[in-house]
Amino acid sequence: MEKIAYNKVFEKLEFIFKILFLLYTMIGYNGFLFGNKIISVVMWPMLLLGVIVVIWKGIHIKEYIHIPGFIGMLCFGISFVISMILNYRYEMKQNIITLLLLIFYFGIMYMQNKEKKVVEKEFKYIGMFYVGYMTISVIWSLILLGRHYGSVVNVNEDAYELVTGFLWGRLWGVFLDPNVGAILACIAIAIAILFVQKSENKLGKAIYALIIILNILYIAFSDSRTGMLCLGCLGTLEIYCNIYKKIKGQGLKKWLLLVSVCVIAAGVSFVAPKGITKVYNSVVSSIDTNADKELIERGYELSEDPSNRRFDIWKSGIEIFRQKWIAGTSYNGIRPYAYEKMPDTYIINNDSQDFRNLHNEFLNVLVAQGVLGLLSVILMIIPVMILVVKNLFNRREKSEIIICCFVCVSVIFAGIMLTSAGFFYYVCPYTPMFWITLGYLQNNLMREKQECEGMKE
Repeated sequence: MEKIAYNKVFEKLEFIFKILFLLYTMIGYNGFLFGNKIISVVMWPMLLLGVIVVIWKGIHIKEYIHIPGFIGMLCFGISFVISMILNYRYEMKQNIITLLLLIFYFGIMYMQNKEKKVVEKEFKYIGMFYVGYMTISVIWSLILLGRHYGSVVNVNEDAYELVTGFLWGRLWGVFLDPNVGAILACIAIAIAILFVQKSENKLGKAIYALIIILNILYIAFSDSRTGMLCLGCLGTLEIYCNIYKKIKGQGLKKWLLLVSVCVIAAGVSFVAPKGITKVYNSVVSSIDTNADKELIERGYELSEDPSNRRFDIWKSGIEIFRQKWIAGTSYNGIRPYAYEKMPDTYIINNDSQDFRNLHNEFLNVLVAQGVLGLLSVILMIIPVMILVVKNLFNRREKSEIIICCFVCVSVIFAGIMLTSAGFFYYVCPYTPMFWITLGYLQNNLMREKQECEGMKE
């Protein structure tokens, strides 16, 4: 009884930590709160709670060893430490902070071993908090667009440009990066869809439907191709997960119909933001013929380089990997290593800025931790994928929570892994959301698997 009571206390502490961590990353990624003292006010209690929960889970580590991906995450952590030690001359302090973040992501957010009801309750409140914050942020951003507000300030020695509002043909709003804002909006849409399904009254459904529309508007006005990719992924997965059981028939006919519907959903979801921007630009142009600065248009950066520098950044990353291919440079050592050993490589020798990450998480891992890091990621991913494929795509009915977690994880994966960064080394609101939702997903799938095996016995 005493152990159960302690477990409940630490479950609550863990939940509070997750909320604080989300709040910390959200206000830290708000352009108007950047560098504000309120960030430290949230950070220190969050760190204290995090350390307490990690120690508690460490004492009871036997309860988590069976979780898919545990070995891979342990190997990834060891690989990170090896890389950090071998590259101790490069940003050692920052690497220690990054290691602590990895422990929080893996040990607290992902390693879940709880009753399904507890997870569903936690996800409900985390979802409400997240959607609430995003609604405020998106409305705030749209107001900035309506007022034609745009600002850019250099804030440190790296000439980092802090942009807020509407500038350079796209809406940044309150977010430090419109691509990040668009990914966050997609996650809010996925959770709001869940709440529409769960809501028992028309007013609730209408409110969450309005929230979905507001977030789609932000994605459109941010003119983020990453956001459109995520929205297309979201539309496809929502349709697949929600209509698979409803399509009658078996075999090829059912799959052809399902694939056709999903392709249409993907196309509509991907194209819809562009349609919104075209309507917006037409309306603005009809009102004011000299309104070029108010149009949603990113020609300034895409006319000559459709990748927006990504191809050059990736090429630079591969050049560094060839020099340090076994254990890498450490993540925070990528730029210092380049300055010391490869001064002509693109990430530090270009007409824009020094790039801290390589805008591709596979490449970040490969350069930061070498082949050892990449093998660890493979060990991490394969068991989780096996769990999802074997248990999510079977004939048993799935709760909306599981579907929502799967959609959130997939959307973030689509947005981050190929075009951005944020699974392991980056402090950004979508990083804790990824690990929290992935943790809840594996927890409930594991519970369902155990329940099914128990029924067979």
